Amino acid sequence: SMLSMNFLCRILRVGIIFYLLNQVQTIRQGYLSKRSSNLRGDWKRRFFVLDSRGMLYYYRKQYSRTS
Repeated sequence: SMLSMNFLCRILRVGIIFYLLNQVQTIRQGYLSKRSSNLRGDWKRRFFVLDSRGMLYYYRKQYSRTS
């Protein structure tokens, strides 16, 4: 019926909005120096990525996330 169709459309819209709001996005990215864990404490150049959840990742080489 029409009432149930409107209800289903509303649920679908809410689901799409929730999905879009929960997408993880890259906030900042770039090269930084990271101190190594060895006894000498050498500094290594690493590519860091900060995402919208506050997670910080680093890589030896530049990494591009598709989001």
